[in-house]
Amino acid sequence: MDEVKPRFADIQPWAEQVFPAAFHHLPNHTHCIITHHRDRSVGATPSHGQLVVGTTLDLTGCHVELLAWCNAFAISTGYLARVDGRPQMRCLSAGDSGIRFHAPFSTVLRSRDERSLACFEALVRYYLLAHRGKNRTLLPIHPAGALEVFKTGFQGACERVAACATEEGKGSLARDGESGGGGISTRKLEEG
Repeated sequence: MDEVKPRFADIQPWAEQVFPAAFHHLPNHTHCIITHHRDRSVGATPSHGQLVVGTTLDLTGCHVELLAWCNAFAISTGYLARVDGRPQMRCLSAGDSGIRFHAPFSTVLRSRDERSLACFEALVRYYLLAHRGKNRTLLPIHPAGALEVFKTGFQGACERVAACATEEGKGSLARDGESGGGGISTRKLEEG
């Protein structure tokens, strides 16, 4: 994988070479839902999109989609709320206990420790990058050494998904016999 500007097209061959069995348990990114909403106050931009990673309760007690997005060099999580009739992102910590993550994110976050959060962030980056396309570079990672953190986190995420699939006797959390690759669903959140 290119150490300076890794591309999505570089991640799959690297993963297949370094940890092929675990990588093939990762669900195809066609199951992901990407939303597009702009909220500069929290760094959410339509060009990167927001990945639906689970559900949570909003301030009124209603179930809402939990979103993850790239905010400068970090991954943020939160939900879309209506404030004075306008959509606004409300940030939450991925470690909050009221969150219910969808697979495979629930698998990598069984415990909410620092290692699990690094695996979660790497998996979110991978799926967001899949949305952006094969020749796009990895979403901004910083500072120096962050690429190694991504690689370690992504490998750890794949290994956790594989271990969970084996424990549950599913063989794989991948859908329709596909793993890692494919298309991705997108939709734009209504602004009004």
